[in-house]
Amino acid sequence: MEKFVLVGQSSAFLPAIDVLRSTKPDTEITIISCDGNLPYDRCRLPELISKKAKEKELFLADDAYYKRLNVQVLAGKEITRINFNRKRVFMEDRQHVDFDAVILADAPQVKLPNYKGVRRSGVFHLARLETVKSLVRFLPF
Repeated sequence: MEKFVLVGQSSAFLPAIDVLRSTKPDTEITIISCDGNLPYDRCRLPELISKKAKEKELFLADDAYYKRLNVQVLAGKEITRINFNRKRVFMEDRQHVDFDAVILADAPQVKLPNYKGVRRSGVFHLARLETVKSLVRFLPF
C-alpha cells in the first residue's frame, strides 16, 4: 500500500485526494496541517477581514469529507524535519509519519524580517488563519 503525505493547507489537496482515491483506492493518505485547521483557501483570508465571508466558508471541506475518503488529518502539528532518504516526516511531539510520496503545498511557515518591534502585539501577517482571526479581533470595526 502506498503512503502519501500532504503537508500544508493547499486548496490543491482536494483534487489530489479525489484523484488518488479514484486511481488508487487503497492508498494511505495523511494531511499534516501546520496551523491546526483543516485545509482552507488562503486567498479568501481578506474576505474574512472585510467580513464578506465567515470562517467556516474558507474551509475546503468538512470533517465528514475526510472521514468518508479515509484521509487522516493531523492538525496543529509542527514539522521539525523531513528525511527524504528515510521517507519520514518528523513532528515536534516526536511523532513521525512514513511516506512513499510527499506533497508540500501552501505550508504557511512565516519568517518575519528582523525589524525592531516586529514580534510585538499589533503586528500581523496574512499567512495563517489564526493570525487573521487575531487581526479581525484587533480591528476597531
